[in-house]
Parts: sequence; C-alpha cells; structure tokens
Amino acid sequence: MRFQNDTTGGSRSDREIFATTKAWTLSAGTGLKTVYVEFDTNNTTGTAEISSNDTIIYVLPSMCSDISQAECDSLVALYNNTNGANWTNDTNWLQT
Repeated sequence: MRFQNDTTGGSRSDREIFATTKAWTLSAGTGLKTVYVEFDTNNTTGTAEISSNDTIIYVLPSMCSDISQAECDSLVALYNNTNGANWTNDTNWLQT
C-alpha cells in the first residue's frame, strides 16, 4: 500500500506491507483534507491496483472552543500536575 495527500503531482509514500493503521502527516493548513491510498494485490491472476480516499476536515483545537488558549493551557497544566490520568472522574478533560 502507499499514500499521498493529493492527486495533482503530490509525492506518494514508498510502498509498504498492508497494515490496519498508518501514521500520516496531512498537508499544511486547516480545512478539507483528502488522503489517497493505493492497495496492491498480487495473486495467481496477476496484480491489480485498488485506490480509495478519505476526506478529513482539519480544524485547530482553538477553533472548536470558546475557552481561550490561556485558560486551556492552565487546565491542561492542572490536569498534568495533579495526576489527572488517575482521577476518579476525568470525563471530558483535555477535550475542547
């Protein structure tokens, strides 16, 4: 399989063995992102290339919240400095 961010001359990743997950860097900036993937099959009848894509809308966390960045940073610091991962109720912490 291999990946690319666009079909207009963008570079593709090197081919790699199929995996169910893939870390991938999106193109720069916010907004609509489309990632293209090609899967190769190699069977007794030859090879085939199967293509697919997924569209992602990327927004910065500060664009999703009415909480200022300073308040958000303070809450994250509170969570991190008071063993927040082990709180009895940590529902929705670190969410914007």
